[in-house]
Amino acid sequence: MLPTPTRRPGALLLFCLLFSGFPTGMQAQWTPQADSIFGPYFAVQTLQATDSNTVWAGASTSSYTTVPTLRPWVIRTTDGGANWEYDTIPGTAGYLIGSIAALDANTCWASLIWFDDPNRHRLYRTTDGGLSWQLQLEDRSAGGIVHFFDPLNGVALNRNYYRYTADGGTTWSGEGALGLPDSMLYLPLAGSYTALGNTLWVTTVLQQLARSTDKGQTWDLIDLPFLGNDDILSMISFADGQNGMAASPYYFYPPRFFTTADGGLTWSQITPPPPVAGEVATVEAVEAIPGKPGWYVVQCSDFNLNIAQTWLSKDSGVTWSLKGQEPALNYAGFALHFESERHGWAGLGGFGAEQACIYHWNTPIGLKGENPPNINYGAGIDRPATGKPVPPARRWLPASKMNRGTNASH
Repeated sequence: MLPTPTRRPGALLLFCLLFSGFPTGMQAQWTPQADSIFGPYFAVQTLQATDSNTVWAGASTSSYTTVPTLRPWVIRTTDGGANWEYDTIPGTAGYLIGSIAALDANTCWASLIWFDDPNRHRLYRTTDGGLSWQLQLEDRSAGGIVHFFDPLNGVALNRNYYRYTADGGTTWSGEGALGLPDSMLYLPLAGSYTALGNTLWVTTVLQQLARSTDKGQTWDLIDLPFLGNDDILSMISFADGQNGMAASPYYFYPPRFFTTADGGLTWSQITPPPPVAGEVATVEAVEAIPGKPGWYVVQCSDFNLNIAQTWLSKDSGVTWSLKGQEPALNYAGFALHFESERHGWAGLGGFGAEQACIYHWNTPIGLKGENPPNINYGAGIDRPATGKPVPPARRWLPASKMNRGTNASH
């Protein structure tokens, strides 16, 4: 029997979401893809696109306790989402997915969390598209953030502890420490870290930002004195090595947005998109658009109006345009990744959501929805209809045993 879900303010399995029709008259650009694979209480907690056709994602139960009867699931498409493959990693009953790092259609790392014992956190790698997985690391530095800068150089980071590799994970460095209390690195789920080139930025639940500029080998802690004692940055994305945007979601205070032009050393507060200016709003994701300097997508929602909105800035947050506005679908975890201006993927689910699913944005985001929002919208939004046909999903099995049905009973 699945555990009863609970809402936890401040956890990075962020809340609520979107998708279906646009009552504002704008053409909907989020389209469902893998939306009938998993049942209730699952969340797509991590997602990465390597090109316009290949996306890897990880899903597991949205609870914060280890349930031996549940397993983490890895999901992959190599045709832009027309078909999805999904399966568990053998021997991982009771684990939750932490993060993934994908290089291409064949190579991906997956970090797995065991909540009851940090020394049981794990890191796996596949080099054959998920047909087989090799355990590369099992200790307290695994289970959290995993990122590979190239096929050889990568880092595993969990709370205060990290290891790095220069041979694809065959061997790892000795354990390093950031100098934070053990619990002070933010949970390794959607949006709390970002990487470009040789640099990785990671948010913490202190008023500090962790940064490595040498592929995870050494780390600096950057003080963020503009944050209050109960305030944190938990959404962060960089357009290049110097320019980035971060957000303090909402939790107990109105959300705030900041930008940096010096790699995160200093930050300036900016005006957020209109719907996130009130205390009932929350920020779901902040994402820089590759190849578009100054372009950032922000996903946010307003519980009071029961709406979720997609906003775009083309000038690093000086101005914002509304791209989409849709009914919020309960509380949900949210993972967002844009591979280009035209292709973005979002994963959600968990808590009160009916099922975990993945959505695709497949038109140039800079072309649609330049009108301001309707401030009176949202008073009588109905939940979108369910039961739409979905593309076939299949388990990772030998071709002769391929199951092309969907599976919602995990």
